[in-house]
Amino acid sequence: MAWTDLYFHGDCLRNLLVYYACGIPILIVVFRSSSSPFKAAAFDAATHVLAIPIHVSMVYVSAAIWFAADGVSTFPSRLHGAHSPVCTWLITFTLVYLSIEFVLKAMLQIWDRRLVPKSQETIQYLHHICTILLCIHCLSYDFLHYYAMFYIGIAEGSSIPLGFMNLFKMSPDLAAKYPTLNITVSLCFCFSFLIIRVVWWLKVNMMYWTDIAPLANSANESARSGVPLVHIYLWLFAHFFLTAMQLYWASKVVKGIIRTAKRKPRVD
Repeated sequence: MAWTDLYFHGDCLRNLLVYYACGIPILIVVFRSSSSPFKAAAFDAATHVLAIPIHVSMVYVSAAIWFAADGVSTFPSRLHGAHSPVCTWLITFTLVYLSIEFVLKAMLQIWDRRLVPKSQETIQYLHHICTILLCIHCLSYDFLHYYAMFYIGIAEGSSIPLGFMNLFKMSPDLAAKYPTLNITVSLCFCFSFLIIRVVWWLKVNMMYWTDIAPLANSANESARSGVPLVHIYLWLFAHFFLTAMQLYWASKVVKGIIRTAKRKPRVD
C-alpha cells in the first residue's frame, strides 16, 4: 500500500482529526473558565494536553515491538522491508500527528506570537518538517522501519513528562500551588531526555551509521532495494541534523539543571 493511501485514506488521519476537532474546542472552553490556571493560554494548553496521550500511545506501541521476543530484534533486515503492520501504522500515525501539530503550531503563532521565542519556534518547525519527510520516505520505500521504532517511538518517552512540565510553565500559579510535583515532573523530563535522547540515542546511532554508511558508497541499486542514492544521502543528512538538535536541546537541559542547582533565576 502506498504511503498516500495510508495518509489520506487511512484511519490515522480520520481518527486524529476527530480527536483534535473535538478535544481542542472542549478544552478551550474548560481552560477559559474563571477558575482555570490556563485561562491566559487556553489554546496552547489544550494542544499540550491532547499531545500527552498521543505520546504515551506511540511509546507503548514502539516499546512493545522493540522489546518483544519476536520484535525488531528478529527483523531479517534493519534497513529494508515492511516488517510489521504495526510498524507501518506507527510511522503513518506519526506522519499524520506531526502534520496536524505543525498546523496547530502555526495557528498558535498567529494567535499569540509572544508564547514561543523566535529561535525555538524555528527549530520546532524544522524538526517537524524533517521528521515528516523521513516518515514519507519510510512508507514509500519500506525503508528503516527497524530504526523508526526507536527514533519516532521510544524516543518520545521524554515528551510525556515534557508535556506536563510545559503545562506548569504556562501557569506560574499552578507551579506555585504544587511545587513538589512541578520539580518532580521537571526532573523526570531532564533525566528521561538525557537517558533516551542522548545516551540511548547515540548508542542506536552507532548501529544506524554502521548499517547505512555502506549504502552511500554502493552503486548497485538492488543492494539498496531500490532506494535512490540521493535518498540515502537525505537520510544521512537528516539524521545528522536531528542528532545535532538532540545535543543542542541536551545542552539546554544540562544548563537548566546547573542553574537550578545553583538556584539562579531563569532568564529567557
